[in-house]
Amino acid sequence: MITAYKEAAKEALQNSKIVDRTVDNFYQLEFGYEILSDVMNFVKQHQLDIISQVLEEKGTIQFRIRQSEAITIIELLEKIDGLKISFLRTA
Repeated sequence: MITAYKEAAKEALQNSKIVDRTVDNFYQLEFGYEILSDVMNFVKQHQLDIISQVLEEKGTIQFRIRQSEAITIIELLEKIDGLKISFLRTA
């Protein structure tokens, strides 16, 4: 019975798929038209994964980044005057 269990476990592992997942943080940026260019340049330069954006009188961008990169990116974003940064969730 032990041998049968070992064989079943071995077969299950051989037939399984490895799924890589990352832990991402979701943020929202709110800003006025006067800093739109700075924000969009930052987004492009750092290749942020935009989930949604509304660019009207006031701009709003929701994006996701890996949790391991979040501190660095947020510290850089905080250097842009007039930008409001809100943490939304982790997934």
